[in-house]
Amino acid sequence: MSASEQPGSSAGAPRHGHVPGDHLRDRLGADAAADPADPIEAAAVAVEAGRRRGAEAGRTGSGDVEPTLKEMLASDAFRQDVLSQIGGWRGMAESAVPVLVFIVANMLTGLRPAIWCSVGAALAIAAWRLVRKQSPRQALNGLFGIAIAAFLAARTGRAEAFYLPGILLGLVYAVVFAGSTLVRWPLVGVAWGFLTGAGTGWRRDRRLLRLFTWLTVLWAVVWAARIGVQAGMYLAGASATALGVARLALGYPPLIALLAVTIWVVRRQHLDRPSS
Repeated sequence: MSASEQPGSSAGAPRHGHVPGDHLRDRLGADAAADPADPIEAAAVAVEAGRRRGAEAGRTGSGDVEPTLKEMLASDAFRQDVLSQIGGWRGMAESAVPVLVFIVANMLTGLRPAIWCSVGAALAIAAWRLVRKQSPRQALNGLFGIAIAAFLAARTGRAEAFYLPGILLGLVYAVVFAGSTLVRWPLVGVAWGFLTGAGTGWRRDRRLLRLFTWLTVLWAVVWAARIGVQAGMYLAGASATALGVARLALGYPPLIALLAVTIWVVRRQHLDRPSS
């Protein structure tokens, strides 16, 4: 019996409150053919449906949820959802704009105009997303980081200081990733459990715990290498232009490669694993 045929249900009223996109999630959960035009919305639909099916299986004791995870990991929607967590392709491009503006403006006009131009670019991106009724979270996070960087550069009078907050934040990320493996809560596993709705059950599987630990170590090493290069350049007195180029080159490209490797390894682990 479909959701629309159940007693007391109404085709025009969502069953879970007036939450945007819930009707799509309900249709997908009922195995209807839902294909939203927005790939990020499609990802959210697929992952939410997987969470609900996994939760239902856990409540009823109806069996292993591994087949659901396999379907999810094999889907394009899962990859899109992972990508959406870092803002999507547009969010990644937008986050690079204020830094690029600072580099060019500093070369052409000097430090003060470059500071105002970079902050203005970050404000314009946030305003544009609000006008288009898109989530401003990524842009506002970027604006906060740019504001701190601009403050340091203005306070010290050195354009190189613009890149210091990013270096320090990257160091924190590297330490957190490494530390999570020491307490046996590898962050890659935590993120995987959240995205798939699997929770923390993976920690009871020694093979999965080992896999996520090594993947998290890989993330920590890459973060440390990225920040090590930039910190070394900063301490060696590299120019602001060189630091900016390093910031862009060592920013999203390694992160995208890490995501691709992580998704491939996790998918292979689960797709090659026989269902119980």
